[in-house]
Amino acid sequence: MAAFENKPDSRLEKYLAELYIHRKEFGKAVAIVWKSFEREPSLNSWETLKVFSNKLGNWDSEWRQRALDHIRQQITEDKKRGTGYWHKPDHSLLVRIFLSENELEFAWQEANAGDCSTGLWESLGKRLGDTDPLRATFCWQRLVEPIIDHKKNSAYAEAVQMMLTIGQWMKKAGKELAFDHWIQEIRMRHRPKRNLMKAMNEKKL
Repeated sequence: MAAFENKPDSRLEKYLAELYIHRKEFGKAVAIVWKSFEREPSLNSWETLKVFSNKLGNWDSEWRQRALDHIRQQITEDKKRGTGYWHKPDHSLLVRIFLSENELEFAWQEANAGDCSTGLWESLGKRLGDTDPLRATFCWQRLVEPIIDHKKNSAYAEAVQMMLTIGQWMKKAGKELAFDHWIQEIRMRHRPKRNLMKAMNEKKL
C-alpha cells in the first residue's frame, strides 16, 4: 500500500484489513476499509465497512451514521458541480443502501428527496406493492411514459404489464376511478401508436 499510495486498490486494502482482523487489531482494520469507502462510496464498500466495524462493535453507534453523512456530503458536492453529460447527481446510492437493509420508508424518502435511477424506482415499487400500494403506484407510473417512448413492441408490452400491476395496486387502494382516468390519458396521448393501442386492447385497458 505504501508503494502504490497514489494508486490505491480496494482489494488490497480489504486483504490488509482481514490480516488485521486475524491479529485482533480491529481498529486498524476498520480504518483501512473506511479509507476505501471514503474514496469510493458504494453498496459494496458500505457492506465491507459494516462487516469490519461490526467486529469492533460500533457499526450502529458510530460508523453507520458517519458513512451516511459522507454520502450526503458527496451528493451535495456533486449537485454543486452540476449535471454532467454522463452523470446526473441523485440519491441512488442512499436508496440502494436502504433497500438492501429493508428500510423502505427511508428508501422512499430519499427517492422523493433527490430522485434515483429507473431500476431503483422499479425495485422500490415492487417492494412497496404489498404494503403501500399508493406509493408503489407513484414509483411505477413515472416509468410507463419513458418505456412507451422507446417506440418498440417489446417496450409496449412491458409498459402494458406495468399498467396492469399498477391497476392492481390502485384497486387495492380503492382508486379504481383514478386508474381509469390515468389509462384514458395515456390513450389520448398515444393514440397514433397503433401497436400500443392494440396491446392495451388485448389486456382490456
